[in-house]
Amino acid sequence: TGALPTMYQSAGNETIFVRIQKAGGLCFAVKSFTINVTAPALANQPPDLISCARNTTATTGIFNLNQQTPIVLNGLLPAINTVKYYTSAENAANGVSPIGNPGSAVLSTQVVYVRVQNITDPECFSIASFNVAVYTLPPVDVLPDVIICDVYVLPALLHRN
Repeated sequence: TGALPTMYQSAGNETIFVRIQKAGGLCFAVKSFTINVTAPALANQPPDLISCARNTTATTGIFNLNQQTPIVLNGLLPAINTVKYYTSAENAANGVSPIGNPGSAVLSTQVVYVRVQNITDPECFSIASFNVAVYTLPPVDVLPDVIICDVYVLPALLHRN
């Protein structure tokens, strides 16, 4: 129907035809390409997560990061968007070295980065972050087993509330 402007705005899912002709020549070729527009993969901000340490000397906890996925997607379809978790902003931006088992990730108190990416367009992604916090377990007195036939008075506890 005519030449398109140099700055053409497309709603997507349309075929564009290009006529290529040598300046001053009579011969030309016609080629086409399709413009597809994908919905942006916007990562919604998830809440922070808290876990208790695995024992009294540990500084790590086990987190189920997958529980964040529906919150991060916020209605985006998982069939066309992938969600992966990372321990650094750089890895999330580059899409490398995601957390291997997000269903039971062993982490210390830190920031976790989540990348939502369109499956068909790896350049269409966004990143959000949230904190994971590990709370230490309180010390617990170790008391011997007691077998008694009468009244027993519990000795004073070293560690108590």
